[in-house]
Amino acid sequence: SHYSDFNPNLPFAETDSTKDIINKISGLQIESILDTADLIDIPILEKAVDKLINANTIGIFGISPNTLLGHLFRRKMQTIGRAVTVPSVDESGIFSASLNSSDCAVIISYSGNKEKREPMQFIRTLQENGVPLIGITSGGDNYIRRSIDCVLTISSREKLYSKISNFSTEASII
Repeated sequence: SHYSDFNPNLPFAETDSTKDIINKISGLQIESILDTADLIDIPILEKAVDKLINANTIGIFGISPNTLLGHLFRRKMQTIGRAVTVPSVDESGIFSASLNSSDCAVIISYSGNKEKREPMQFIRTLQENGVPLIGITSGGDNYIRRSIDCVLTISSREKLYSKISNFSTEASII
C-alpha cells in the first residue's frame, strides 16, 4: 500500500518546482519508513537487540553508502555509551578476523548476494569465530538470508542500478 504516489527510482522530475521536490523526497522517505515498519519481524528485531546488548564490540560491515549509514548508527550508539566500529573497506578483513563470540557483527547489503564480495565475504570468517551476526538486506532469497539467522528486512522498491539516488533505501536502513 506504500509508494502509491511516489516512484522511488525517480521521485521527482526536472520540471518540478523546488517545493515539489521537497514534498516528493520527504513523502518518499516517510513512505519508506512506513514500509520498513510493516516489514519488521518483532521476534527477529528482539533477537537483534539481544545480540547488540550482549556484545563487547559491535562491528558494522558494508560498502558505501551503507558504511556511511553505519557511522550514523555508531554515533547514535556512542550517545548511549556503546562503542561501535565501522572499519574502512581495506581494514574489514582483518577486523572481521579479530572478532569473537563475545562480539557482534552487522552485515548491510541491499542485494545480499555475491558471497565473494564485500561485505558478504566476511560472513564465513565471522561464523568460524562464533561471532553473533545480524543481517540487514532486502526481501527475498539471497546469500545473507541463507547464511544468517537474524536478518532485518529493508524496503526494497528501488532498483539497484536505475535510480537517481538511494532516498528510500537509506531511510529504510537507518
